[in-house]
Amino acid sequence: MTREYMLDTIIFNLLAKDGTISVDVFKQITLFATHIQIDELNKTSNHHLKSLLVQMFDKVNPENIPTSAAVWGVSKWGGARWGDADGLYERLKERVQKLDKANGKKPRNPTNQTNDALIAVTAIKNNLTLITTDLGLKQSTIECGGKAIHFDEFLKLE
Repeated sequence: MTREYMLDTIIFNLLAKDGTISVDVFKQITLFATHIQIDELNKTSNHHLKSLLVQMFDKVNPENIPTSAAVWGVSKWGGARWGDADGLYERLKERVQKLDKANGKKPRNPTNQTNDALIAVTAIKNNLTLITTDLGLKQSTIECGGKAIHFDEFLKLE
């Protein structure tokens, strides 16, 4: 079993809002995140919640790595690598969109599915297991050759 994981942004929401799950569940493993996760947390309109989310991100302290693809208007200079033209990012985004639509899930904002695909492609290209609660994102990642696990499954492993 791999001990290196990519965290989906929703995990920080669970840690901050729930309060019953300690960041200690992530001890003894290596965690990664990109600028996408912290960007999403910083866009939270509720200032108190945003503060809790950023504190949780800091407590978890994932290693920051660049995204493995770049999207104009979303990716940060120095925080993204150009894709390798294999079409993986595009396949992931298309699959996430189809699964969201099939499940009646509407993205919170226009870039949410873009962000999900950037996080997933980065996990795949870096051989990391994505931890998420988003079943569509989990399925898309696995279908595109990556490893993904639901947060509840992760908790049972540790």
